[in-house]
Amino acid sequence: QARNQRCSEMKLDRQLLEKMLDTWRKIKDIRIARGYTTTPVKLIIKQLSGKRAKHSEVIQQQIEDEIADEITLAREKYKFEEKEYNKIVKKRKLQSIRKKEAQKRLEKKARTTVEYDQTDTNDLAIVNEEDIPPRSKPVAREDDEIRTIVLDKYKNTVRPPDEPEVLLELVYSEPVTNDLNCSANEQQRRRQLQFSSDIFVRILINNKVIANTTNISLTNEFEGKISQIFPCYIVRIPDTIKIEIYENRLRSLLLAEVYLPIPEATITSENYKLEGIEFSSNTLIRTNNAGVGAGVPSPYIDVIDRPNLYLEGILNAAVAWGVQDGDVLVPAGYTKSQDPFRRQKDVNINDPKSLIEWINKSNLDPYDPDNAFFLNLVKDYMGLDIRSSSLSDFNTLQHYRLNQETGIELIDDQEIDNSLRFKLLQLRKENIPDFKDCKNIPPYDYLVRIQDTAFKNYINRRKEIIESEQEQRFNRIDAVRKHGEKNLRKIREQILARLNLSRYRKSFQDMVIEESVPNIG
Repeated sequence: QARNQRCSEMKLDRQLLEKMLDTWRKIKDIRIARGYTTTPVKLIIKQLSGKRAKHSEVIQQQIEDEIADEITLAREKYKFEEKEYNKIVKKRKLQSIRKKEAQKRLEKKARTTVEYDQTDTNDLAIVNEEDIPPRSKPVAREDDEIRTIVLDKYKNTVRPPDEPEVLLELVYSEPVTNDLNCSANEQQRRRQLQFSSDIFVRILINNKVIANTTNISLTNEFEGKISQIFPCYIVRIPDTIKIEIYENRLRSLLLAEVYLPIPEATITSENYKLEGIEFSSNTLIRTNNAGVGAGVPSPYIDVIDRPNLYLEGILNAAVAWGVQDGDVLVPAGYTKSQDPFRRQKDVNINDPKSLIEWINKSNLDPYDPDNAFFLNLVKDYMGLDIRSSSLSDFNTLQHYRLNQETGIELIDDQEIDNSLRFKLLQLRKENIPDFKDCKNIPPYDYLVRIQDTAFKNYINRRKEIIESEQEQRFNRIDAVRKHGEKNLRKIREQILARLNLSRYRKSFQDMVIEESVPNIG
């Protein structure tokens, strides 16, 4: 596993090196094609000399060691699988012999007597036992195959011996071309950059503008620092907190929108931390100069590899509640819970005393499942129940909780299972032939026991079936007799059911009475 991880890391490093060199080659091609340089970015490629042959020998030796280890592991695995295969084959042969011998004994005894004994029962168990599943025969792996697999794994990972080892260094020492030596589009871009490279941020709460920052100039790394705190007085919890980023031109252009999460009651102006919030925008920006824009293909990249680059960035910001005289200024009615693993940032969980003090100040509900993590920690620290009143350092919170499960229980599960009325309803739901057309269900169990004869017959019949299945049949004649009685009872029930149906059927003569018309002529 360590070797595979090292191989994957080496492969990622090599791919990253190739991408960096390819990107730098494209930048140089663009500079040569345009004839001027706009940024001072420069990539210095240094070739490391010495120790190259030694490093290659070390890598080759490590590969040979891995091949030898893989061959050894493959042989050990083959021996183990072959041993298990031989065990299975032996067990299958013994099972086949035992089944044949038991079958012969049963056939021999069936010709001489009709009674069964304990030996016959054991022979039947042997004959009816499940066959051991076969296993495919293991195949040994060839050494050349293992060598090929390992070498293919390192094919695009290890640097060839004839390839030099390089070291990359990014500097900002490339001279930028003067304005007079640039094209007209580039000169227009630089003039526009002096006046429209500023941005400002707008803060909105519930889609209402709260404040605007001053204009901020971007650096060559496209970074801008606001470094401002915006206090805001609110009387209720806001629904949304939104940040809008604008570009300052002749007319302000909205670049992106960022929504900030509403803070928890434990995040205050004394313990907040800035968090990087990623944002992106599909705003389409076209320029009439040499600028790249956003959402449009770059004219300096080949048509095949030409991507559409959109705006994206990271906003470092935080929202916190103010503190006055030690009290957190949280609006009334704020009951939003917080993920316990996220609240670990606000308290040192390794210190029991500070954890207990924080629980007392934050007024945590010990019956809230979100707070179980912290309460279990205190329980482990003290070795006592967190709700017990014997803790001197912990002020037990008195929270009343109604046990809703026991409050809504009207009857026990055992009483439901023993209820005849419930069984009758269940049989009707399962579409049992005797009960699927039953409509009038008695409201009490004793009425079911008195009135419903079909239910009584069904229960008695089920008892007979269960008792007959539990009986041990030691005589073949008894088994045949029992089977015949079952068939007779089944035929009798079917005949009675048909008679009951025919009793309610009416013929044409029963429904229509025909009388001869008297002849009065």
